[in-house]
Amino acid sequence: MNDMYVGLFNDWDIGNNSGNNNIAFSESDSLLYISDASSSSNQPIVAVAHLGPLSGALAIDNTIEGRQDSVTFGIYDGFSDAEKEASLTSGTVRTDLQNTDVSAVTSSGPYTLNPGAKITVGFAYAFGDDLNDLRNQIDEARARNLFEVSPTGQATADEVPQQTELFQNYPNPFSEETNIHFNLEQDSHIAITAFDVLGRKVREIANTNLEAGAHFVAFNADNLSSGVYFIRLETDHG
Repeated sequence: MNDMYVGLFNDWDIGNNSGNNNIAFSESDSLLYISDASSSSNQPIVAVAHLGPLSGALAIDNTIEGRQDSVTFGIYDGFSDAEKEASLTSGTVRTDLQNTDVSAVTSSGPYTLNPGAKITVGFAYAFGDDLNDLRNQIDEARARNLFEVSPTGQATADEVPQQTELFQNYPNPFSEETNIHFNLEQDSHIAITAFDVLGRKVREIANTNLEAGAHFVAFNADNLSSGVYFIRLETDHG
């Protein structure tokens, strides 16, 4: 598969009037952010940040009728496949709008996937009281390194992790369910177990055979008491 892009579309409505939003782009942060245009607003500034390389950021004025050019169109009359493709591949040529109903598309790519290959992309939804606060939240999310995102370019099927590793779960903290990410450097039987602070086993999360690579499993803590839990990953190799 050649020239593949991965992105997110969000139709934001910040404040009491969805038709009175601003959208802008911070190139230094690779951050397309949205805010309430009212001067007296106490609404947060929001954004979706890519945890890997950003290739495109498009501000959409939802109210525009028809398609004025390749990147200037609205969505009240629909969101065609051609417009979706343009949203993912347009780069950063249209990133600022004021006092209107806005949507935002951000993307990563292009990727080339060889047979059997896979890529990992990551996004963080964040908000802040002001732009500096938003940037701090995004910086913290990126610094956590919850998982290793793929660089753009070609992904081959023989790319495997160099070591077996268990990463921080996300979200954390969580209420009912969280995701556990781990890498296997070689094929193995794995067992993932949750323990409470007293070292008691409270849940067997996974017990299966897996191929080398990056893996994700869900830990459902339903019916468990609120508190701190520890996750252990066991493989055939340690």
